[in-house]
Amino acid sequence: MSDIIERLRAAISDLPPKLRAEWFVVGPPWGKGDWVVSGHNDPHVAERVCDTEDFDGEQPHALELAAYIAAANPKAVAGLIAEIDRLRSDLAEARRDVARLDSGCIRIVSRDEFGEPCATLHVGEDLRAAIDAAIAAQGAKT
Repeated sequence: MSDIIERLRAAISDLPPKLRAEWFVVGPPWGKGDWVVSGHNDPHVAERVCDTEDFDGEQPHALELAAYIAAANPKAVAGLIAEIDRLRSDLAEARRDVARLDSGCIRIVSRDEFGEPCATLHVGEDLRAAIDAAIAAQGAKT
């Protein structure tokens, strides 16, 4: 998966800036929806990306191909890559949190001025159980 993402990153960075923008299917009055342009929906201003109709006009899925190509444009792919990067970062942070919770069990008791326990912090199995209970309680409320 990382190899594919890195190849996509490289391919996007190698594109001319005009082609890194959003892509549009050209429809009436300029076209019939079988070609794609970049940067603007007006083909007179935009950069031409591709034409999905072959020369004899017999391409059976030209409109569907153009719509797919326009939707899978470099700007959209870059957004998906950024989301994957964010999710990987979140996963790494969650794994660090789990490692901290798995590092043992510590119980810290806070006492009031009379020496009586007034708060307890549980780490390890007790904290995991408390977190699971809180999540279950939150789910029951919704």
